Amino acid sequence: MNSQPLLARFAVLLLLVLAGSTCRDRIAPDAPAIPTGPDWGEVGAHSVFASSAVDRDNNELAIRFDWGDGQVSDWSEFVPSRATACKAHRWGSVGTYAVRAQAEDSRGNLSGWSAPCHFRVHPTSGTLLWKYATGGPISNSSPAIAADGTVYVGSGKVLHAVNPDGTARWTFATHGAVTSPALGTDGTVYIGSSDDSLYAINPDGSEKWAFNVGSVTYSSPAIGADGAVYVGSNDDKLYAVGPDGSQRWVYATGGDVRSSPAIGADGTVYFGSDDDKLYAVNPDGSQRWVYRTRGDIRSSPAIGADGTVYFGSNDNKLYALTPDAVQKWVFATRKDILSSPAIGPDGTIYVGPQDDWLFAVNPDGSERWPCPYTGVVSSPAVGEDGTVYFGSDDNTVCAVYPDGFLKWTYTTGGAVVSSPVIGPEEILYVGSADSSLYAIYCSSPLADSPWPKFHRDLKNTGCVSAP
Repeated sequence: MNSQPLLARFAVLLLLVLAGSTCRDRIAPDAPAIPTGPDWGEVGAHSVFASSAVDRDNNELAIRFDWGDGQVSDWSEFVPSRATACKAHRWGSVGTYAVRAQAEDSRGNLSGWSAPCHFRVHPTSGTLLWKYATGGPISNSSPAIAADGTVYVGSGKVLHAVNPDGTARWTFATHGAVTSPALGTDGTVYIGSSDDSLYAINPDGSEKWAFNVGSVTYSSPAIGADGAVYVGSNDDKLYAVGPDGSQRWVYATGGDVRSSPAIGADGTVYFGSDDDKLYAVNPDGSQRWVYRTRGDIRSSPAIGADGTVYFGSNDNKLYALTPDAVQKWVFATRKDILSSPAIGPDGTIYVGPQDDWLFAVNPDGSERWPCPYTGVVSSPAVGEDGTVYFGSDDNTVCAVYPDGFLKWTYTTGGAVVSSPVIGPEEILYVGSADSSLYAIYCSSPLADSPWPKFHRDLKNTGCVSAP
């Protein structure tokens, strides 16, 4: 029997098998899955991304990442087909980056690049974004933010409207020191002034009307759900003014009304007086109740989710009252409380007396912690992540973790008496006595709590039911 044809056929079959094996070895892996990882991070911080790919021959795979900033990672260790591989990267500048992945099998075959995921790089928390020169110290005014991002703040005798990029929009001059602004639903800006006036200013900076309040006012206006504007005066009175500038009623106390009013869900107006009393007044101007302390009340009240009214007194105490004036508890501090309390997402009450401490108080009135820091003077603001921000008379803006430990500080050129506000773009706005408004990145929006800052909301309405 002739074996040569059989051998020839075997050789051909062997060549075909080897050729098929070689072709299979050259099959590239599938493009990896879209990388997974965080949506955002801060400049200089490590962020980890993961991806996986499929190799049809079940070869092991390595993964690398194109970070979208001109850099490509090293290959990962080889992992089985479909298994996940990870790499970390840190970006050096702010921006949005497209992150893609590529696979290589153990025989050196490359896949195509995956579809991208998009990663936003924010500034480092505590980084200055811009500084706006006001030409006069910011001490009696805390910023308010409109829906379009315009920031309003008083400096000396002037109200400033500042664009979100830190450029000037317009200014409005009065004849006295300007209080914190409050913003109406139609964009009207309300401010008090020590020239004995309450002003209503149109969104374009023109005067809408001025109302005489009888004396100097250090009280910042509050705006009710019906548009009524409430403001205290040093003629011992609280005024209720309609949105058209007409007087609705006047309520007399026994001392200067420097406390900025707070408005409950039912329209009750709460405010303090230098006659040592906290007042609750009905929307029609009639008295609901009066609660006496042992010191002047210049602190603006904060209102909890259940209607509890929190306020400080110059008798060195923080008070918690039910809406019917029943005392729930009293928390003793070391000095007078002039600032307004703020309420965190978990119900913790934060307050800074006129000394070297910021206090965190549990909803039952027990002390959670004191944070020792020099000269706490502003009302605190609380971020969504629980970080507490406040100003100090040693020229600093402070950020404190929810457990009371210091997160970061930013030094300005003057005392920070102005209470901070956190905008929706995670920017902290705060004024300083160095005649500047600061925009500082803070990595968290304002807390979704009943009263997270001075006068409650971004518009400084001081009203629980504000639209």
